[in-house]
Amino acid sequence: MKAKNAGEKGKKYTFRKVGILLAAFAGCVLLCGGVLESNYEKEPETVVAYLDGLPLTYGEYRLLVPRYRALVLSQVNREYGLSEEEGFWERKLPDGSTPGERLNEQVLAQWKEIKKEQKCFIDAGVMEPFDYAEFHDAWEKENERRRQKLEAGEVIYGPVQYEEEAYYFYLQDRYRNEAERKSGQIN
Repeated sequence: MKAKNAGEKGKKYTFRKVGILLAAFAGCVLLCGGVLESNYEKEPETVVAYLDGLPLTYGEYRLLVPRYRALVLSQVNREYGLSEEEGFWERKLPDGSTPGERLNEQVLAQWKEIKKEQKCFIDAGVMEPFDYAEFHDAWEKENERRRQKLEAGEVIYGPVQYEEEAYYFYLQDRYRNEAERKSGQIN
């Protein structure tokens, strides 16, 4: 009998050790998750998803957040009468979701469509795959080119300076037009 009790104590001790180790591991994962999340905010080139085989970087992802942030805020206000306040984006809604999760779902759904279209542009030969850093450099160069033309008194068409989101979707429209022209849909 004593041996059985000693064995049970050993099992309890082992289970307790395993429980403590698991709790410590979970704490590390949560801590590291917070660190990684804050690094995403600092690293726009970080890939956050692959959509249609193309990378979606944090820099791209955040381009649509302001547009959908207002939409989700409006939806949650209309459905539940809630307004944006401290903790709003993490608050559990009656349907079990949070406004932050809704925002993420809507932004990703839009990016899925955009990346699907970009894949078609690549397949059509009108666009080369690019990364966020290349896009960002092109955006800055275009704005510098516009600034120099303006200073030289030359005519520029469109905005004096592109906002980052506007330039991204200007390029997207340009690729779309080129693909349609190439396929014979537009002359």
